[in-house]
Amino acid sequence: MMKVRLHKTYDTATRWSELEPDQFIGLVGAIERFELGTCNFEEFKIATVAAILRIDIRKTKVTDTLAENFFRIAERLTFPYTIEEKKDRREVHFNIILDRQMVPEIGKYSGYTFKCEYGLADTNLCAEQYVDAISLMQLYSRGHDPQVLDRLVAVLYAPEPYGMESIGMVKASGLPHDMKNAAYYNFRGILEWIKRLPKYDIIYNRSYEPAAGSSPMGLEGSIYTLAKAGYGNYRDICRLNLFTYLDMLLDQSIESVRTLKGCGLKPIEIAEKLHLDINQIADLL
Repeated sequence: MMKVRLHKTYDTATRWSELEPDQFIGLVGAIERFELGTCNFEEFKIATVAAILRIDIRKTKVTDTLAENFFRIAERLTFPYTIEEKKDRREVHFNIILDRQMVPEIGKYSGYTFKCEYGLADTNLCAEQYVDAISLMQLYSRGHDPQVLDRLVAVLYAPEPYGMESIGMVKASGLPHDMKNAAYYNFRGILEWIKRLPKYDIIYNRSYEPAAGSSPMGLEGSIYTLAKAGYGNYRDICRLNLFTYLDMLLDQSIESVRTLKGCGLKPIEIAEKLHLDINQIADLL
């Protein structure tokens, strides 16, 4: 936290983990507008400051002094993004990396749990819920279809046990868009955090770009593959905790590498066949 003095003193967040739910909702609302091209970068920075300070710009008389103070604060609130200097332009890249559930409730619905304490991650997301959510997240990222967002929220805020019946209990169409948008960015940030865990490097960081709508982790086929490999029946694997599911996929990937090694393939051949980096293969052999 840093202290900011305007007409009063504010404790200002300097990292994602310091945000309260309402601040997070406001901040990712500004990110959404910038990503959709409905505001420029300067307007985005002002909206970021307003969200974190809980100032409603629409109801505030913006004087030259206030605007100048906002821009000064904005220059210090850079944790949500980085700026890449290109030869002829500057590019903004958002750093949405989250290790906790930022919006535990939307209306009367309680969402999935996710937290990281003392280096240990804990969640009640199950494998099937993850598979459904990541596919919907990717679909919404491409087209921003409000019906897809409603479905994503219903999946993420469905009560336990997860399934079609519990999904149907969440009437997402009547919920405020800013809260649903926050659920989308929250899940997107959590996935980015998981992807950066060294343990799961060979699962997420492949040497090729998946086809549109696909993911090495996010398709239903991965559950069928585990079932076929003898890790359990399909329904049992669907109900597994997310990290148990990821560990199974990791085990299967490692076994694939070692099986190919046993068949006489060289590390470079294994890397090409499994779309992995040669260094990833070397770490496993």
